[in-house]
Amino acid sequence: MARPELQLEGQKDFIIQRYQSGVPLPTIQEVLQATYSIQTSVFTLRRRLKQWGIHPKQQRTIITDALRIAIEKYFFTIGLSDDELLRQLQADGFTVTAHGVVRIRKELDIYRRFTPEQIQRKQEQLQSFLIQEQTTSNLVRRMGREMLSTHLRQNRINLPRDTISQTISQFYPDEVEGRRKRLHRRRGGWTSPGSNYIWSIDAYLKLQPYGFEIYAAIDAYSRYIPWFFCGISATTGRSVLVQYLRIIQQWGFIPRRFRSDRGGETTLIAGAHFLLHQAVQPYYSPQTSQVNSVKPESNSFPGQTNLPLTAQTEGTPIQFRHTWIYGKSTQNVKIESWWGRLCEGRSIFWREYFGFLAAEGLFDAESLADRVALLYIYMPIIRSEFVQFVQTWNAHRIRKQPTRTHVIPGRPWSLFFHPEQTGAQDFRLPLDLDLHQKLSMLADLDGFDPDQYLPSTTMAVCQEVLGRIGGLPSQIPPELVNQPFIRQYQYLQEELQVWIRTNRSPAISLLPQPIGNLDYLQDLMQRHHISLQDTWIDMEQAGLDLIKEEDIDFESE
Repeated sequence: MARPELQLEGQKDFIIQRYQSGVPLPTIQEVLQATYSIQTSVFTLRRRLKQWGIHPKQQRTIITDALRIAIEKYFFTIGLSDDELLRQLQADGFTVTAHGVVRIRKELDIYRRFTPEQIQRKQEQLQSFLIQEQTTSNLVRRMGREMLSTHLRQNRINLPRDTISQTISQFYPDEVEGRRKRLHRRRGGWTSPGSNYIWSIDAYLKLQPYGFEIYAAIDAYSRYIPWFFCGISATTGRSVLVQYLRIIQQWGFIPRRFRSDRGGETTLIAGAHFLLHQAVQPYYSPQTSQVNSVKPESNSFPGQTNLPLTAQTEGTPIQFRHTWIYGKSTQNVKIESWWGRLCEGRSIFWREYFGFLAAEGLFDAESLADRVALLYIYMPIIRSEFVQFVQTWNAHRIRKQPTRTHVIPGRPWSLFFHPEQTGAQDFRLPLDLDLHQKLSMLADLDGFDPDQYLPSTTMAVCQEVLGRIGGLPSQIPPELVNQPFIRQYQYLQEELQVWIRTNRSPAISLLPQPIGNLDYLQDLMQRHHISLQDTWIDMEQAGLDLIKEEDIDFESE
């Protein structure tokens, strides 16, 4: 039975008018989906224009090395479809057509459909990759189907998901069967009207007993992770403030609101966010909660904002509750749910391994040598693995769930950067660079660096000691894949104990926790002879006095 022809006659005048006004076909495609719930392709639009007597302008693809690199990057790293590739490449400034995307993709040996011979070849490549993974990180063992497909594609293994599932079942039958039998408790849920409307933040402390702390934010609409930190301090206001200021500088914008529990580490960031929000939007304007709020003129892409750069001049003065939502940790379901994914995907391995070290007497939290050795050996590895997990998460596809209508299907990356494709809106606010610079100056007065996890002198000693046995090997012996670098850890641990016992120089030490909230910053300002007038910042407004019970908006989810 032939597929029924897509009805576009009702939108004929709209399509022709937009096209003749210079609107690109990919943008018209997005607007049709967002405004009229019509799903079509650029090829279909081009064919219809010809049928209506409008001959599409002939555009040639300008092939460059940069274009080839961009196609490879967006295909393998993010997993964009051909239509998404076309939109993104054109937004990036490349001169490229739909046919050009397909032609270059195939020239790069990147296919979406495979012959039996190609599948056989790719399957052998997958088997070799899995064997290699078993002798290195073994990351794929705990991944579900969507995450696994994304992880493999990011490693340039592109196969149909059914083929991947069959191969994985042969390598890890127990894990696959366990996932089938596992029961999931489904919580109630909610969503927001678009990306950057609410970022949910929280700390993950399951590895804290071993010296590793994690902090992250998740965009409530897209489930994209725009902020991820792994270090020795994620539970102090000083650390979280510096993380926040660095992240928003990197993005060049701020989200509309944050959601968190009442943890003490949120005091400074809550005040800083209020000030930055107030600087660009001093008056409150209620935003619609309807998802279908995109305007036909919208043509957003990463780095662009359609929000006005000038502040509103009328309305209700912005209050703290308009910029921050406090609630119980159990109600902060977006980030709490993602912690479960991180735990299942990778954190559980390290919890079990470090627990094994403690049970075998190989790690004592009261031992300086043990703590230093653990941080030196495993912090770079854990950071790398967790960042890789975040990248895979952001590029994987979330499936449609008929029984959970609040779950927006799609790829977090696409939903975050292109919410208009699903009829939503980007609620980002511009960053006041002058105020950000002043806040950053205050946060950096004592030179605190959240990325540092050991003193430089202690790092040098550890490097010297491990250098005696050749440092860390590039591969883990197969018999030790579940106890990575345990021999190197034990050697370093024992040598550091001798170093400490014999009082060798330089002394082995840990970094102090960056304690202190508002009072600490005020004391720093006095020591550096900085007055409040010099900063143009009301520190009382940015601190605890800002947060009053009546201003706090508790929402159930």
